[in-house]
Amino acid sequence: MPLTRTTRRLLAVAFAVAYMVCPSVEPDPNGPDPVMHWWHAAVDCASIAAICVAVVALWRGARRSPALGVAAGVGMVVETVLCPSSGHHALGWWTWVQTVLSAGVLATSAVLVAVLRTAHRPPLPAPQRPVVVGVEPASDRPVILKPGVPEATGGRRGGWYAPRRPAPLRPRTARTLAGPPRTSTRKPAGTRRTPS
Repeated sequence: MPLTRTTRRLLAVAFAVAYMVCPSVEPDPNGPDPVMHWWHAAVDCASIAAICVAVVALWRGARRSPALGVAAGVGMVVETVLCPSSGHHALGWWTWVQTVLSAGVLATSAVLVAVLRTAHRPPLPAPQRPVVVGVEPASDRPVILKPGVPEATGGRRGGWYAPRRPAPLRPRTARTLAGPPRTSTRKPAGTRRTPS
């Protein structure tokens, strides 16, 4: 993770304290339906498990700890909303304290996820020039000015002309490697001098 060890452990302690403060500030069940429903208890257990896993992962510096913190923050927010809506507790000042703490855990974890994603994003590759394979068009040839060659522009001095391309190389064979054919130095038979 891009955070230091001290920062990670302080965040882990802050998450744990925020979760423990939430149930400690509320009074005894004073709503119209003070008995907790089974589905509300299931959400409560899932939220406890999520915050425990997130705190341990953040303490140890696991790579997935910000995502686990987001899950724990979502569980805390859902639990805060369900408590007064299910009739377990009446709406009071403790509800707003729980809302602030739950939203803080969720927002901090979301920021950590964004920072971690930015830190591990690969850099953009450098732009490369396209490689052209094949015959070079005549428009891409360099143009050279030779003012002393009047033939280049039909008799006018100082004109522009494209340089000639060298002749293509012919494949070397045994005949070309041997050089030009040898000519005989002997004279024809009719022109020989006979000894007198």
